[in-house]
Amino acid sequence: MTLNTHSPEIPAARRNQRFFSILLLGIAVVSVTLQIGSLVPLRNSFWGFHLYAFLPPIFAVASWVVLAVAAVLLGRAALREDAASAVAIFRAMPKRGLPRAISFVRHPVAVAALFAITCTLLFWAFRSQQTLLGDAVPLTTDLPGGQSFHPRQPMTMWVQQFLYQNTGDWFRYDGASDHEVARRVVALGSVLAGFFFVWVGLAVGRCLSNETSHKGAVRWLVTLTLLSQGYTLLFFGYVENYTFQTLVVGVYLLTAVLYLQKRFALQVATVVLIVGLGLHLSTLALLPSFLFLLGYGIYNRDRRVDALISGGVAVCGTLILDQALRRMSPGFSLWQGVEDLIGIAGTSQVGGAGLSYMFSWVHLRDFLNEQFLIGPLAAVLFVPGVLFAVVRKSLRNPIAVFLTLTAGSFLVGSFMMSEPLLGYARDWDLFAPAGVCYCAAGVYFLIRHVTTAVVAKKLLTFAVVFSVLQLIPWVWVNHSETRALERFKSLPLGYGRTEVVVGNWYLRHDDPETAKSWFRRALDAHPYNAAAYGFLGSIYAKEDRFDAAADMFEKAVTLRPDKPSFRMKYAAALYEIGEYQEALPHIRWLTEKEPDNYVYWQMLSEMLSVLGRSDELRDVRVIMLGIVERTLRISPKDEEANVNAGVLLEGLGRADEALARYQTALEVEPDSKAALFNSGRLLVIMGRRKEATPLLRKFLELYPDHPMAGWAREQVGD
Repeated sequence: MTLNTHSPEIPAARRNQRFFSILLLGIAVVSVTLQIGSLVPLRNSFWGFHLYAFLPPIFAVASWVVLAVAAVLLGRAALREDAASAVAIFRAMPKRGLPRAISFVRHPVAVAALFAITCTLLFWAFRSQQTLLGDAVPLTTDLPGGQSFHPRQPMTMWVQQFLYQNTGDWFRYDGASDHEVARRVVALGSVLAGFFFVWVGLAVGRCLSNETSHKGAVRWLVTLTLLSQGYTLLFFGYVENYTFQTLVVGVYLLTAVLYLQKRFALQVATVVLIVGLGLHLSTLALLPSFLFLLGYGIYNRDRRVDALISGGVAVCGTLILDQALRRMSPGFSLWQGVEDLIGIAGTSQVGGAGLSYMFSWVHLRDFLNEQFLIGPLAAVLFVPGVLFAVVRKSLRNPIAVFLTLTAGSFLVGSFMMSEPLLGYARDWDLFAPAGVCYCAAGVYFLIRHVTTAVVAKKLLTFAVVFSVLQLIPWVWVNHSETRALERFKSLPLGYGRTEVVVGNWYLRHDDPETAKSWFRRALDAHPYNAAAYGFLGSIYAKEDRFDAAADMFEKAVTLRPDKPSFRMKYAAALYEIGEYQEALPHIRWLTEKEPDNYVYWQMLSEMLSVLGRSDELRDVRVIMLGIVERTLRISPKDEEANVNAGVLLEGLGRADEALARYQTALEVEPDSKAALFNSGRLLVIMGRRKEATPLLRKFLELYPDHPMAGWAREQVGD
């Protein structure tokens, strides 16, 4: 390579390389400064930088030493007076090291496959062991319960349930609970998504570098930069619903860039976008960039037909998606779902919303922490990069405009979003998919402006080293549940939310006394925390302290009258202390809220039975029978539904039909406790003791400690 030092391009090239060198070094200096401060004094404030505080000190020292060496090498190679000196220094370096080794690597399928497999093994080996962040606990509860739909991530929940049904048995060993099986299944899905994301990263690295004169090592370095950001934690067996969305966002970027490079039709990116919308409705943030793609295609005559067809595909595909989601969950509307999502983004149940919140110190602090955690070279690289492109008047390339719109719409949307219900630090993964867009755009602006290949390699090598040094502690902390718990205790979620999550962790690990102390701390921090009252009520109920439980649930219901679980537990506690009349309106509220929920109607029937309201009880039993019969039309061999139908028919005086239902349940499950006892009891009542005896004998043989075993022995004469 011969560089003409008298070329008029030299000053521009020098400015470009100096800008991005100073930018990367500046980001590193600020991050290390905050990391040092976060070891003790700033730990609770800068939760995106404090990871080393939960690891042995040697980790931080070693990281900073490596980063300092990388910074010196970058400074020597990229901050010289001209690009020629940078080339000379690089050539004078020993012919070994990361940049030199990478330069020999290309993108053959075999090498790419080996790289993807290696990454996947790392994803699984160092997978996250914590269930404190995001919705991990509800997810591990919902999957064993059969849930396959969520109004904000409908198709993702379907995929999770599909994986649970088809791979759950792989993890049912050593007496693993359903929760543990669900956790491992979701982790497997995250790792599999990571395998495909590696391929996407390889392809994006090639596509973006193809827009420049850079080849070889630069392609791999772009890929490594994309794969070493904080959002990559999602692929380390992270238990959440945003992993598949992150993968699809990457695929959308890839297919859109290929379209702009005239290598793909726009229909491909269109279909990917619709799939992403089905996976999570927040993918709607990609709409501005898609409209740009449509406009670009319509403006260019040779792409016009493709763009018009893609517009039709977008409209038809969205309508088809809406109908498909309605089939998955009757009554669901895609349009209503999007409207609800926008409403949630604009309001907050904890008060963090509006312009005063947007520009408050708390929001700015949390936003900075968030961006560093999903980066570190995401938004903090993209924003200066796009501003530099505007100043340099280089934001005219369609790929540059597309990447700016993609990343910019996510960034503006996330900044304007109200405080998440769980808090920024706990809901970090909500913003993680956008990090792919930020990083891709930022790296693109870097390699687009730094035209000297050697300098670009040095800059990207530093970027990879810096990013990896932030990713390792992020992965390592999450790989240990103990370290993750200690980190969580320091998160400034406010409103008692940190204390509630920690208390729930101790409760789930059979330490109710420690759990109670954390729930009380939550109420000390925020006396209006309904969840803390609800958890305390549940603990008191398990201790048979139903008066105290009812008091806690009453406070929870007062604070959150819209939450069915609080109402149900409050009604149950009132039932236990004999306050039947007081419990009745809460149960009626539940049946009106969810009229197809059999459990609520069952509670109402028990309450009416105790109160002696036979006429109302009969009407309720008719409604319950209708619910059960709808289930039986879909699953006629459902054991529980047949038993429930028998009980209801018996209560309505239709003994023969009830007996037939019990017998159907026994055909499905011959050892069914409820079916054996109920059929034997009903036969005794009907005067058919001879037929009842073998059923009751089997019941006693299988369930000798059942509360009704004494009555059964009397009937069979034992």
